[in-house]
Amino acid sequence: MQEQGKGSTNEFRSEPDERRYSGFLHADVTPPQNFISDMATAIQKGFDAGFFSYHFDKKSVALQINAFFTANDSFFTGGGDQCLFIKKEVFDALGGFDEKQVLMEDFEFFRRMKKNNVRYTIIKNDLIVSARKYRNNSYMRINLANFLLVLLFKVGYPAKKLKSLHDRLIKMPYQQN
Repeated sequence: MQEQGKGSTNEFRSEPDERRYSGFLHADVTPPQNFISDMATAIQKGFDAGFFSYHFDKKSVALQINAFFTANDSFFTGGGDQCLFIKKEVFDALGGFDEKQVLMEDFEFFRRMKKNNVRYTIIKNDLIVSARKYRNNSYMRINLANFLLVLLFKVGYPAKKLKSLHDRLIKMPYQQN
């Protein structure tokens, strides 16, 4: 697994040519039924890009609150586990992901999408997201860390410092300590 940028995601591309789009799905996210057809329908409806709402693989009121916000356009849209899909020509025109953005690359890319008025939608057919980071950290720790990281990103904090702070705040079982 790569350390930079979208290295922990899986990219897929559609076929045939009239539906050329790419999608970026985090490795610990399971797509729902109709995943591919939902994206194709959104593209056919004139959207250039989109995201999916999600829920967690663990039942918890607190996690349900987090998931609730993924179904609407908000402060956190475009990041985390929402699975970006986008027309290939739009992705290329925006320059793709910034390889220097080692954390928050999805938010950085979404910022460029908004700046360029890319039409997007949020599909309300939930992805299933692993809750393992919540099992290895407290709910409050994850939410406060995520809020701080997004806020720092939005005010221009350097990507490498964000990554270092993330790694100190949030412990994952695959991290080498």
